Amino acid sequence: MSEQYESEIEQILRDTADKINAFKAQIERKAEESRNQTVVDAIRAEHEGQKAAAMREFEAYKKRVAEREGEGTVAASKANATVEAGAYTRSHFRST
Repeated sequence: MSEQYESEIEQILRDTADKINAFKAQIERKAEESRNQTVVDAIRAEHEGQKAAAMREFEAYKKRVAEREGEGTVAASKANATVEAGAYTRSHFRST
C-alpha cells in the first residue's frame, strides 16, 4: 500500500512539474512577445520620425523650387519688358 501511495505522489509531482513547466513556457512566450512588441514600437517610432523629417525636407525643397521658378518668371518678365521697351523706344525714334 505504501508503494501505491508513493507512486501516486510521484505521479502528482510529475503532473505538477509538467503544469509548472507549461506555465513557465507560456510566461516566457509572453515575455518574448512583449520584447518583440517593444522593438517593433521603437522601430515604428523611428520610422515615423524619419518619414516626418523626409517630408519636411521635401516640402522645403518644393518651396525652394517654387521660389526659384517665381524668381525666374519675374526675371523673364522683366527681361521681356526691357526688350519690349527697347523695341518701343527704337520704333518711336524712327518715326520721329
